[in-house]
Amino acid sequence: MGSLRIDQGFLPTRCCIFSGEISQRQASPSNTESMDGRVGISRRRGLRQAASKTEYDYIICGGGTAGLAVANRLTENSNITVLVVEAGINGTTDGWDYKSTPQEYSNGRVLDLPAGKTVGGSSQINGKVYSRPDSSSIDDWGRVNDADWSWNTLLPFYKASESFSIPSDDQQAGGNTYNVEYHGFSGPLNVSFPAVANPELTRQNDFNGGDARGLSTYPAQFVIEGEREQIRESSREAYYLPAASRSNLELLDETSCLRITWVDNTTSSNNTITATGVEIANTNSLTTIHATKEIILSAGAYRSPGILEFSGVGSAALLANYSIDSINDLPGVGENLQDQMQGSIAFQKSNESNITFPATVGDDITTNYLMHLTYEDVFGDDAGDVQGRVNASLAEYASTIEGAINGSLSAEQILRSLEVQYNSIFVTGVPVVELFTGQALGNDAINLEFWPLIPLGRGNVHISGGNPQAASHAPTINNNWGLLDIDWELYTAAGRYVRRFFATSPLSTSVLQETSPGLDNLPADASDEQWRDYWADNFRAGWHPVGSCAMLPREWGGVVDGDLRVHGTGNVRVVDASVIPFQLGGHPTSTVYALAERAAVLILKGVRG
Repeated sequence: MGSLRIDQGFLPTRCCIFSGEISQRQASPSNTESMDGRVGISRRRGLRQAASKTEYDYIICGGGTAGLAVANRLTENSNITVLVVEAGINGTTDGWDYKSTPQEYSNGRVLDLPAGKTVGGSSQINGKVYSRPDSSSIDDWGRVNDADWSWNTLLPFYKASESFSIPSDDQQAGGNTYNVEYHGFSGPLNVSFPAVANPELTRQNDFNGGDARGLSTYPAQFVIEGEREQIRESSREAYYLPAASRSNLELLDETSCLRITWVDNTTSSNNTITATGVEIANTNSLTTIHATKEIILSAGAYRSPGILEFSGVGSAALLANYSIDSINDLPGVGENLQDQMQGSIAFQKSNESNITFPATVGDDITTNYLMHLTYEDVFGDDAGDVQGRVNASLAEYASTIEGAINGSLSAEQILRSLEVQYNSIFVTGVPVVELFTGQALGNDAINLEFWPLIPLGRGNVHISGGNPQAASHAPTINNNWGLLDIDWELYTAAGRYVRRFFATSPLSTSVLQETSPGLDNLPADASDEQWRDYWADNFRAGWHPVGSCAMLPREWGGVVDGDLRVHGTGNVRVVDASVIPFQLGGHPTSTVYALAERAAVLILKGVRG
């Protein structure tokens, strides 16, 4: 199988590109056995919809990526009882039908926002990419919160979640390389390389080791059955099914957590409030289940903030609009929301092209590649000028964000977070753009997806009414894509980079013409304004929302502390992507698993004294 080399002077690595999409093969609700051979656990709907008890040690709201991981680890102690409450149906790939608000800075568009509504959550519907961020992205958490949060302290938890399949000699010869010290081999989550690979395509030995810059193949979250069949590995398969028979673990599906209940709705002598339980509902009942120890919210970046707000925790001014009594005025709840903008550029292949699509068998995964670029890679000779302008504009950006979120957080609070991201991007040099070999377009086309990884703009997500059971009071999600000029500037630079990429020999001889967006829609000499106008109508969401219950100091507008405990509460934690304070330079699922693994240890410290 042929390969291409790209001149070292143009790219940060020598590379070749090919296109293929990770399989989206899903479990069928009609299957009666697990697809990974764990016989005896039905994949049909029909889990409990009524709790067997009125009291548990821990109640976890959300049976998704993080929630099931925490539940598994807590119930390894047979003396601990855990109830998981999941709104979705077991054994499906259903999703919440989230939509953004009309986006003011993107021509009023309303974008689809997929999120898993099923046992396993978004790990049942995502692209299965297993990629960790640059180490300094995690180190930033410790710089603003607690020194115990760092790459070095989180790496053992990445490894604890992982059961890494060592690639065969043929796979390694074909470019699927790894470093043994970065991987775990006995965790619940199966992580594997595809069976097919191209030789001599990658120079990054293993970007899951904390240095994400460059091009590499990547492993994905699946388990191989037989010689080729590659089956999705979600939190359900990895964490729930092996623990489902434990007598101290219960999971209710098709049941929603509505709100947290509190001790007399008053604060204690140390100025914290204590949760007593959770009000839950399904089609059959509305009841309150009590927790003797803690409530853990794992409902995701779009839903965990709403549970807090319905419970009286959030901006007092916002809650007053819906006649909800405020018992913990915490304005950061629902703020700091960050997601990415994604685009793709496609080209028609020439007859002379030796860019190949590895053969796909059924829905099997074929080899994909990621390339991570720093701001210097993307902006080239203009990098210094861009850095200077951004540095001089940080205070202005903070004021712009404050206005866009109606003053929920102050410009001073926002500026603190922007300064951390500035340092990460322009001083440390974390990757800011990802190029991703996208969905195969057949043998005559090449598609490359691109997106800026670390936007500086901020949005928010809040409840839209006072009744958690009313469909009309679903989350109002305003991502504010395109709010800041720098985010459009980086997006434009990334798209131009892709065009330069394919205009450089030998790739230039492998393609005939750009088919999407095409030069008629976006000319070769298009101005910054033309790029912005086109993509404002054509980008899609990155589908990686983080930050809406940010792990930041309360005075910064944070929601949880370094122990993931909600500020001002004694026994409520949030464990999901919403606590990640800054957008990551990598796909978030691996980090959410590691976060959940560490959260379980933090929780158990209290149990063990």
